[in-house]
Amino acid sequence: MQVTLEAIHHSYGSTEVFRNLDLRIQSGELLSLLGPSGCGKTTLLRMLAGFIEPDSGKVFFADEDVTRLAVHRREVGMVFQDYALFPDRSVLDNVMFGLRARKVPAAAARKKAIEMLERVGLQEFASQKPQSLSGGQRQRVAMARALVIEPKLLLLDEPLSALDAGLRSELRHLVRQLQREFGITTVFVTHDQEEALTISDQVAVMQAGSIIQMAKPQEVYREPTSAFVARFVGNANLLKIRSVLPAGSHGLHRLLTDVGIVLSSRQAPESGGSFVSVRGESISLLEGEPEAEGELAGVIQSVEFRGATVGYDVNVSDQRLRVNRPTTAVEPVYLTGQKVVLHLPTDAPIVTA
Repeated sequence: MQVTLEAIHHSYGSTEVFRNLDLRIQSGELLSLLGPSGCGKTTLLRMLAGFIEPDSGKVFFADEDVTRLAVHRREVGMVFQDYALFPDRSVLDNVMFGLRARKVPAAAARKKAIEMLERVGLQEFASQKPQSLSGGQRQRVAMARALVIEPKLLLLDEPLSALDAGLRSELRHLVRQLQREFGITTVFVTHDQEEALTISDQVAVMQAGSIIQMAKPQEVYREPTSAFVARFVGNANLLKIRSVLPAGSHGLHRLLTDVGIVLSSRQAPESGGSFVSVRGESISLLEGEPEAEGELAGVIQSVEFRGATVGYDVNVSDQRLRVNRPTTAVEPVYLTGQKVVLHLPTDAPIVTA
């Protein structure tokens, strides 16, 4: 089911949340709303669920205007961060709740609920109360309850944020597997960029009630359209463009940055407020002295061992550049205070503030 929001305006008192917001989610797509706290992600999700009505604008499910349609008539399944399970009811009764509200006969409701518990690997816990389950198991129950009613739209409000890293990874896989299996249009709210990049068909990066960029995960990461997206998704290094030099070979624009390095670009920078976005993992570290275009001298300020990677803060012309390198047997681990050469990609994207 395609979901469309058109010209949405909404305020809480004198605080404006959305101004002329448009959004289209394709049928069967998983869209992640990614952004910092207070950017409007959850408000948008609750508007889709029907808990909040926009001050103006329209919400469509396929061709149906559901802007003023009550929650219970929207055929929406919702999974909350805090599970929202009934503590005094069994796991099976929790999963059956939506079916009973829809007047499904008891025997049929029980059969469907048990089948759904099997899908999420919890059939042996059907008679237990939620309090006896782990956080990951309770979130599986919440997923089963949302899916058993066969919703047209599935909404997930930071459902994994209370779980540890291992469980988050496991449940991300389960969410994606079930979403694809059922083919349900899904909106996933998160402030965790790794979750959004891992699980999504499309990522909508939000800031202050606006969608700054919406694209495939790879595009959002590799080709950010603004400095905000570059910083928020992957925490890129931003090098201020000081001037544009005469075109070099192949007609590429040649850019002088604030760290005194010349980079090339097929993209013409806008006048003022333009930066080159350089991901930390695209920077190589070498010993010796700079010898080629795209190389800078620097000094290691700090080293952070992260297991699979090593993070460096490097001082270059009194600026800090973040560098991420893989932990391998062939690549040395540099030490604090060590002089190094940074090799930067010459084709990094240009973003505006």
